[in-house]
Amino acid sequence: MAKYHQLSSLIIIIVLLITGCSSGGAVRFAPTPLPPELNPTTYQHPSGAFSLVLPPNWSVFSQNLTTLASTSFAPPNIEIPVIRVAVVNLGEEIQANDMGELLLAYQTQIRPDVDRYTEQSQESFGDGSWRLTGLRTLAGGNTQQVNTFIDREGSLLSVIEVTLPTDTALRTDIQRIINTFILSSEANLPPADISALSVSADAPIEVINVSTWVTADGVLYVTGEVTNHSAAPVSRIPIRALQIDADGNGLAEAVDVVMGYTLAPETFLPFSLRFGQGQVESAVRYGVIVGDDSWDQDAVLTIINEGDFDWTDESNFNDAGQLFINGDITNTSLEDAKDTKIIVTVFNDQQEVIASAFHDVQPAILSAGETTDYSLIIPDVGGTPATYIVTVQALPCGGDDC
Repeated sequence: MAKYHQLSSLIIIIVLLITGCSSGGAVRFAPTPLPPELNPTTYQHPSGAFSLVLPPNWSVFSQNLTTLASTSFAPPNIEIPVIRVAVVNLGEEIQANDMGELLLAYQTQIRPDVDRYTEQSQESFGDGSWRLTGLRTLAGGNTQQVNTFIDREGSLLSVIEVTLPTDTALRTDIQRIINTFILSSEANLPPADISALSVSADAPIEVINVSTWVTADGVLYVTGEVTNHSAAPVSRIPIRALQIDADGNGLAEAVDVVMGYTLAPETFLPFSLRFGQGQVESAVRYGVIVGDDSWDQDAVLTIINEGDFDWTDESNFNDAGQLFINGDITNTSLEDAKDTKIIVTVFNDQQEVIASAFHDVQPAILSAGETTDYSLIIPDVGGTPATYIVTVQALPCGGDDC
């Protein structure tokens, strides 16, 4: 398991955000197209928990979770979903007087964007459902309007999140879709706590905890984590950041891969994208894009993960004010490990990633039972460190190179 650590020492560094970010940290949506009929299509979740009617060619991403029915929907030619539906079975019939407590819990503790969301209003409808309006804060400080619809049927609690677009016609389509929503008490959904709603996601691969910052030397960084909401692991994940002007033109890009070899379902790995030239003068926002046309998501690397290693780690700052982490690592598995990587993710007190780095352990082949030491330096940190995580991954040793 990744280890979390408190950092008591401080680094003082210049921290500047790209101003006017309207889509900062956005992830390109990789949807599954619905059949291209001319007529609207009825979508029913595999659990039977809910259904709704979509216009032609909308795209769908359904999470593969046992205790949560969750699906996101994106209109044609738009890669980021505008509707997310999540349904949980609370195990016993939900009464009208239960809704106030459930609304409070969802809005203040459960919703996936709870740290970036500010509620504006609540409205109760005659059928027992509720509409809540609010603002979601994006990386860079701008906000987007979010409408949340919460309803109940028997023991089922449903949450519909709508990210309101500026396009009037698309808003009309969204309203029509919401009006066709049907919540079915006959769902095949095991009972769960309301906290299951916290893992509802918009896309299989999600970028989270993003921050942008500039070093004292003018280098712009975009740092964050990637998490995998799909049922299958993925490897060698391409990731890039774009600086974008007010007209939507890409001005500069930074390209890399997510640190580590393989991202298992519902786990996290960091990334660090660097613009050596700094922020382009006319850039007003940025986007983060996962994957590219050449990425084969089915080509998964078999790894030896952190559960097969024991390690120690200690954090300090050198004379130049750089954070470094050192310790010992032991291969506790029954097989030799190749190209072992120590991966460190550093967070501020708001859980934003303000630095990440990796270290290739030496020797390149770490035999079963062998122990070696390591030292990793993180030269640039975008703020005041509060915690860090150490993750370890390696490749199994096989073939002529071992």
